Amino acid sequence: MIKEFSKRFPKAKLTGEIGYDYTHHNARRIKQAAGAHPSRCLNKDLPMQKWICVTCGFIYDEAKGLPDYDVAPGTLFADLPDDWICPECGSTKDCFDLVVE
Repeated sequence: MIKEFSKRFPKAKLTGEIGYDYTHHNARRIKQAAGAHPSRCLNKDLPMQKWICVTCGFIYDEAKGLPDYDVAPGTLFADLPDDWICPECGSTKDCFDLVVE
């Protein structure tokens, strides 16, 4: 799988077990390959979204991120690690729903 990834994204460099260091022109393709929403990767003009924890009501705002937890502003919910948990109650990502305004 790593060889296939390296062939598809020759300028990407594996930085460890998790994550990639990549050049700006391969960033979109790498995010798509990693499972991020393709429409959000290709169109940066889409508004940031909010996600609510159905367990406790905590709202994750992509525009604000969570600086106290090392999540930079502008981080898409899809780009949070799979093992990310709600900072309020410890629920997993699958316990969050998109907030429709």
